[in-house]
Amino acid sequence: MKKSNLRRTVATLLAVIVSLMGLPITAFAENGVALYAYTGIDEGAQEYATEKVNSFMVAYDSFVDSSNLTLGKGIKIVDPVDVEKFLYPIWDGNAIVATLTVAKADEETYTGKYSTAYAEQLNAIVGLTTKSSPLSVVVKDEEIYGVIGNKWFDLNGTPGSCSIEEDYILEESSVINARETINYQVLPQPRIPTTFYLPFVITSAYIQPPNMAYCYSFAMGNILYNMGYRDITPSKLQEYVQAEGATEYQVVGFLSANGFTCQYSESGYLPFYESASMIYNNGSYIYADVTNMTSGKAHAYVIAGYSDDGYSQLYLAWNPSEEHTSMVNADSRLFITDSSRTYYWDNGFICNIRKVY
Repeated sequence: MKKSNLRRTVATLLAVIVSLMGLPITAFAENGVALYAYTGIDEGAQEYATEKVNSFMVAYDSFVDSSNLTLGKGIKIVDPVDVEKFLYPIWDGNAIVATLTVAKADEETYTGKYSTAYAEQLNAIVGLTTKSSPLSVVVKDEEIYGVIGNKWFDLNGTPGSCSIEEDYILEESSVINARETINYQVLPQPRIPTTFYLPFVITSAYIQPPNMAYCYSFAMGNILYNMGYRDITPSKLQEYVQAEGATEYQVVGFLSANGFTCQYSESGYLPFYESASMIYNNGSYIYADVTNMTSGKAHAYVIAGYSDDGYSQLYLAWNPSEEHTSMVNADSRLFITDSSRTYYWDNGFICNIRKVY
């Protein structure tokens, strides 16, 4: 039998089997789903995504078979205040399982954040997009939305729930299908990847509620919670400082008053290999004091792990306002929040916390 006839026979048999199962043939076609969205041209962002995404995939979930995952085309994030960003959906079949946000810090520096952020909402609204009514990703009032027509969906909100009804048109942008894949690099490993994560549980009581500015207390409170000291809550640290913001010196004073010692600095940062050594050799979480790149306001992050595969050095990081951890670039020292704000680690740190009495 000729190969062409064999292919037709196999295709016919598959169609019969599928029809007998009562399933549409399109269920097996990944191209049956489309996510039409506005984009912009930035070759540097796409180059970063194709070079780094495999490192992020493997580091974020060591048990994932990244060969099943695909990188979708980049969607422009419209933000009138913060640095330029693009959102790349990570697909497993026809479902988005994660996102890679790529930020352009300056003309030569790109950085990324890989997490499950936005995946549920994007999956809920993917079927609403068309070529004539594509998705816009817009930051407004410290929130990030997926906008289709006049419906605004909070990407961090309840899947399928429309938050705002307001017309929005993005000028001078082309439309792409973000379900179409981009080939990314899977480079030969120069050595065995070095990855180590400290156990890090996030409980609802230790997540900073919206419109609060006590991030220092939730960050340090969750560090102590995961160290086993669960009687020292964020509210106790707030009562000690009695202010919305706190310096490292004030947080260290609270630790000292409760029988802890630590290592700290009120400026600067820990280089990657010092951070990795602190986490692995000392079993220490790192409290990172970061600065908002647009407002200049301080914020606190927790670093609970690291990964280095010879190509990318990454941190497992937690923003006290978020329900999940994410992977971020270590070399750029930039942290991107789920509300699309960008922070720079230059304002100090606390680590090597030990209970002495």
